[in-house]
Amino acid sequence: MFFGPSDFFTSTENNYTDTDLPPGIRHYYTVSTYYGDYLSPSSQNVSALVVPAPVGVMVTVDESSVSLSWDAVDIAEVSYVIDRATDSLFTADVEEFTSTENSFTDNSLEAEIEYYYRVSAVCCGGNSISFFSDIVSAMLTVMGTDLTASIPDAYSLQQNYPNPFNPTTKIRYGLKENAYVSINIYNLMGKHIRSYINTVQDAGYKTILWNATDASGQPVPAGMYIYSITAGDFRQTRKMILLK
Repeated sequence: MFFGPSDFFTSTENNYTDTDLPPGIRHYYTVSTYYGDYLSPSSQNVSALVVPAPVGVMVTVDESSVSLSWDAVDIAEVSYVIDRATDSLFTADVEEFTSTENSFTDNSLEAEIEYYYRVSAVCCGGNSISFFSDIVSAMLTVMGTDLTASIPDAYSLQQNYPNPFNPTTKIRYGLKENAYVSINIYNLMGKHIRSYINTVQDAGYKTILWNATDASGQPVPAGMYIYSITAGDFRQTRKMILLK
């Protein structure tokens, strides 16, 4: 017996697709057969849950690994599937990984190859799967043994590359010691667009990628943006230009 609002649909086939359902709400279904004025008893009910796609995917590149994080999907017993490929259409060298947390670290990468990632959420024993997140990409870059393997003598925030850019740019920074790191992006009006890291990181050189989206995953307009780093007592700000 259903106690919530009910809708009725008809089909001349032995299947039906329910569209435009709000995510995160479980829906229950029963099926009856009708012929003329006759309506059969209802079938046993089945349920389905539309899982929202993960948003806010962020990528951090270290010397030998790529770390992804995203906003947790607020559904019980949710897990995540991470797809990795060497092309943005996900047709080449596709591999699949799983995580029960809203983060993933990829240690099985080759340098100088650009890898593409997308994330989906799964629940209900695999019966409910979300659409994919926005695609992000990352590359391990060989920049010389002294630079990648050593610890910098000072904190630094480098100019993003490329600049101007569309739609993705890399922001590289150096930590002379372990520190709590926060990187923030603002527009010229001072409105906060997005935050990265917000955790303690080991000393060394790091890289993040910004794909010109805000904290909710929506594209931002072309223009000049300000990015800043806070690492311990260190503060630095730079500007970058997004073209469209």
